Amino acid sequence: MGNPTSDCVEFIKSLARQLQSPDAATKLFSTNEQVDEYNRTRIMEFPGQLYEFLSADTCERNFLSQMIIPKHLWLKFGAPVILMRNLSDKLVNGLKGEVSAITEEGPIVKFGEKSVPVPRMKCSGMFN
Repeated sequence: MGNPTSDCVEFIKSLARQLQSPDAATKLFSTNEQVDEYNRTRIMEFPGQLYEFLSADTCERNFLSQMIIPKHLWLKFGAPVILMRNLSDKLVNGLKGEVSAITEEGPIVKFGEKSVPVPRMKCSGMFN
């Protein structure tokens, strides 16, 4: 905390700018529950048919409680998504994409100019 210098305050103010799209701004939340609630609200506001994918958990309960991956994944065509784990050297955790198709195996997500099938992931393990 402390007391910032006037130069520091002026520098921070110089970075202020209008957002091109307030919806594109990154949102910060204190808990995973708040993130889940925000995501549920946004996907329900998004036009189109809702597709639901359910997890089939095989991990120890304590291990599952440490994971941030939701038990229910709701998707719609065109909805923005973020990868929550690395799939390859180029498809990494945090990468933003858009749902371009939905199949029985999972969604197809457009990252930039490339559409990629995102397969269901298996997670099994024990929490130590």
